[in-house]
Amino acid sequence: MLRLVTSSLFFSTACGYLVSIPSPAYALELDEVYRKALEQSELIQSAQLDISISKSEKERTLSTRKPRINLTADGTYQVEKANKWILDKSWNTGVRTELRQPLYDGGVSAAAIKGGDATIEASQWDFKTQQQTLYLQVAGL
Repeated sequence: MLRLVTSSLFFSTACGYLVSIPSPAYALELDEVYRKALEQSELIQSAQLDISISKSEKERTLSTRKPRINLTADGTYQVEKANKWILDKSWNTGVRTELRQPLYDGGVSAAAIKGGDATIEASQWDFKTQQQTLYLQVAGL
C-alpha cells in the first residue's frame, strides 16, 4: 500500500488532471488518488461517451432489420342531395395495415452491424488504454 502525502489543496498529474484534496496535510492511498483522477478526467469521460455512441449507432443499424408496421384508419361522412326533400347520409370507413420487412439488402446491414461491433470494441480498448495511462501517471507522482 502506497500512501501519498501532500501539503497543497490541489495538485495536478503530468497530463493536467486536477485532483482536489480537502485539507493541507491529507494522506491518500494510490487507489484513492486514481479514483479521484478517474472521476475528473475528461479523456476518460470522452472515452465512455464514445462507447455509448457506438452502441447507440449499432442499435440504430439493427433497427433497420426489424419489421415495420404501419396502421392507418379513416372515416368519411357523405351527404348527397339529389332531391331537396330526401337526404341520403352514409359513412365510409377504412382501416389499412401495412407490414414491411426487408428480405435482402445485399449484405449492407450485416456489414454495418459488423462495423458497429468493431467500433464498439475499438472504443472499449481506447477506454481501457486511457485508464491504464492515467494509472501510470498517478503512480509516477
